[in-house]
Amino acid sequence: MRKISKLAALPLADQNLVIDLCSKQPYDDVVILLAQPRLEGGLDLKTSRSALCRFASTFHPDPDHLAREVKRLMPLLESTSIDPTVFPTAIRTLLEQHIFSQLAANEPFGV
Repeated sequence: MRKISKLAALPLADQNLVIDLCSKQPYDDVVILLAQPRLEGGLDLKTSRSALCRFASTFHPDPDHLAREVKRLMPLLESTSIDPTVFPTAIRTLLEQHIFSQLAANEPFGV
């Protein structure tokens, strides 16, 4: 049986706080903030950078967000490309560049 992480077991409001903090600050700073007592703005929660990274990459309060973004961008892609068969390669290349830049900057993956 798979163990549920401390972060995934938090109430939705606390999960949203964690995601908000991760989107604005490096994970190492968020670990320190979350360990603080609730009265000081933390969650009185001991966690790690790797646990935050896993949580942030799997937390999806709006699972349809990506589908809406793709639907919104398709007309632009279709109108600017002569050969639509290059879409998968172009998208993969852009995604790889984004992932590597986020890792190099020690920043969370934004959705």
